[in-house]
Amino acid sequence: MLTVLAVLGSAHALCDQPFDHAAFVPSDGAKRVPPDSELTVVVYGEFGEFGIDYDLTVDADGDDVAGPLPIVKHFQDERPDPGGFFVFRPYAALDTGAVHTMHLFRLKDEVASSTFEASDETIRPLSAIPLVQITDVSDPVDRDDACGARTVRDVSLEIYPADGDPLGVSYLELHLFPEGSGVNDDTIFDVIPVPAAVEAIDMTIEVPDDAEANYAITAFQVNGAGDQSGVSDPFAYVNNFVSYHEDDSGCGCSNATPMGGLVSALGFVFAAARRRRSLDQA
Repeated sequence: MLTVLAVLGSAHALCDQPFDHAAFVPSDGAKRVPPDSELTVVVYGEFGEFGIDYDLTVDADGDDVAGPLPIVKHFQDERPDPGGFFVFRPYAALDTGAVHTMHLFRLKDEVASSTFEASDETIRPLSAIPLVQITDVSDPVDRDDACGARTVRDVSLEIYPADGDPLGVSYLELHLFPEGSGVNDDTIFDVIPVPAAVEAIDMTIEVPDDAEANYAITAFQVNGAGDQSGVSDPFAYVNNFVSYHEDDSGCGCSNATPMGGLVSALGFVFAAARRRRSLDQA
């Protein structure tokens, strides 16, 4: 049995979310997981002021899979709802003849589980970097709920992974940080499983309305072997997007106009060309 003391922050103690949901990498039902893969579980929900015990057991046809305590990381304070993730790397290669099950417990009660099968697959090295671009930013919004009173903007993103992942063992770390800062374990905003096909991931995140901070958004990809891609650069800056579209408001240009469509199309062409180069080099 692997026991995790997940002390994932107390900044959101007002959020009444004992447990929301969990995302597993590899995903539930995966059948082509390489034997040397890491196992990742992303947990969304309140973890308490002093931390709450989470237990994770991994078995192969009922026999425990041994490994060290996982790497534990938590979402940053700017995220409106709490959570975090941990990565477990078994001591030995996964059994290609067994069905593996990950069981997630909170205070001894099982709250989520996922099963997968291993096969003699090889994890391809990451040869490109993700692309993160902002497609829309809302006007400032005042919110006051279980997570507290705050003024925010809803930021819509279009994210192109470094590579598609048909094996289902890769994820993106999405980072949010003030201009002039950098990417580190304290800037993790979310963890996103990578889809099988090379396609855009659309999502909307809540960002504090802080003109002085000029929040930047970026991401990097981690594959099942623990290899990391480069960090998406140039960074996507919230205030820069807002200023650009405010300056163009007189001519009616916005993200919904042909100009906005052209920017998105160019981003897609850039991402597709980059992936073609990566495949040609592989």
